[in-house]
Amino acid sequence: MDETTKKLVKLGREMITQAEENKVFAKDDAKWNICVVAGNRLTTIGTTWGLKSVKDLKPKEREVVIEFLDMNKGMLELA
Repeated sequence: MDETTKKLVKLGREMITQAEENKVFAKDDAKWNICVVAGNRLTTIGTTWGLKSVKDLKPKEREVVIEFLDMNKGMLELA
């Protein structure tokens, strides 16, 4: 697994964790759900059954990933 894939998997895990702990999107059920789904999909990147690219995320999932990254600046650099 290359470094980019590792960072995306870590991002997915962190999205799921923060959502489950109600640290992100706690007051927006739709975004909370999209966050968990997108996080789950990111953890499959690089697998035979999972995402092949972040471009495979649905538009709303990409929007939530970007919003999550804005709320967690520096996350991908420290992975």
